[in-house]
Amino acid sequence: MTSETLPVSPIAEELFIIGNGFDLQCGLETTYYNFIGYILNKREQQDNQLSDDYEQIVSQYERMLAPELNTDIRGYDWLSVKFSDFKYDINIWYRILLYEKLNKNSNWSSVEAVIATYLKNYDMISYLTKLFFQKKKKPSFSDNRVLPEIKVNNNSNSRNDVYYAVLYGIIFRAEDSLSLDSGKHLYSELKTLFSSPNQVSVDTVKELITSALLNELNELEYDFECFIRYRVEKTNNYLDSANFLLERMLNPEADAITFVEPRPYHLLSFNYTSIWSGTAKSIYSPEKYLDVHGKLPKLNIKFSNIIFGIDHEGIEANSLEYRFTKTYRTLQLYSRNFEGVGDNRDIYSPTIKRIKFYGHSLAEADYAYFQQIFDYYDLYDNQELELIFYYSVYDNGIAEQIEQNQMLAISRLIEKYGQTMDNQNHGKNLLTRLIQTNRLKLIRI
Repeated sequence: MTSETLPVSPIAEELFIIGNGFDLQCGLETTYYNFIGYILNKREQQDNQLSDDYEQIVSQYERMLAPELNTDIRGYDWLSVKFSDFKYDINIWYRILLYEKLNKNSNWSSVEAVIATYLKNYDMISYLTKLFFQKKKKPSFSDNRVLPEIKVNNNSNSRNDVYYAVLYGIIFRAEDSLSLDSGKHLYSELKTLFSSPNQVSVDTVKELITSALLNELNELEYDFECFIRYRVEKTNNYLDSANFLLERMLNPEADAITFVEPRPYHLLSFNYTSIWSGTAKSIYSPEKYLDVHGKLPKLNIKFSNIIFGIDHEGIEANSLEYRFTKTYRTLQLYSRNFEGVGDNRDIYSPTIKRIKFYGHSLAEADYAYFQQIFDYYDLYDNQELELIFYYSVYDNGIAEQIEQNQMLAISRLIEKYGQTMDNQNHGKNLLTRLIQTNRLKLIRI
């Protein structure tokens, strides 16, 4: 056989982008609400006999938290308060989420959205630093200098109570209540500085508070990793359901008994399950894939291989808040490259002609990823590029609402991207252009 007659291997012309809706459709109950209920339930059930009645346990913690969020904690001499007097061993991000639920925030359980709000809109780091010096032991008269003014967004004032509780929690949290060993020294350092009558610089305190908040986030990420593993083990036929859904994305018009010929495609996953990196791969597994925010480690070890983060828009790279951005944290994740999580990143092939979405909320926290993809493939001028958004109806009673929500999320995404284009006229008519040229489709599967 000559080289001219050798069979030509097919090339990937499709890029799949999936979010948590993919796992939910496969029966994996991995909503943020279920996660928080699981963690709070696990804290109470020492025998590991976990219940899935998450609503009850969340309500129980709400009732416990409500009386603590009052002005009493402000007036206490914090060094004389017994740690056992309060339930401050709870991770501070859970405390903030529950506070948002108490204040009837409909988006209270959206972890990344709440973190972004507190860091970007409420100046959390600066505000906690200010409270640290307000509650700190007064220095001696000879060393009593005026502290620099810390500018704080006024929106923070309505959250005084939770900030007092958060600050107390990261100063006095018991080390044996932490899930991870790393970062334990931060709490003892903060407590030492707080207890000392000597002066300490604002920058030093800000740095320690930032590191403690990140450590609490690392613990939350590890908790989420444990939760995902628990749900996978409890979910029957998850792998089969996932493979069937991938098959449907390859050919949504095929019926249940028609065999769909596998073909190469690339995949960008915002989930952590990563079934395509396991040993038992389906014929519908991607040729190349990227678990953009990490994946479950093969072994159940005390180490977080996944990340949560916020969008970097509006955050300066030299600010402390930048350390919480997905840009910064994915750089850390890929640099570690634990279990090859940073491998196979070359999924953006120039041969891609169709980008297919399923189960992604298209939330603002991930806009940066979509912007770089649309830039790479020249979304406005590339007449061969299609955007196909798949969705499923999980409740026939609200089928129309589900479709409308999808259309609104798509419109927001394209409009937001249009605002980043150099030619503003092109940006304003981008959505119309995609629809009129039949390059944007919404398909129910």
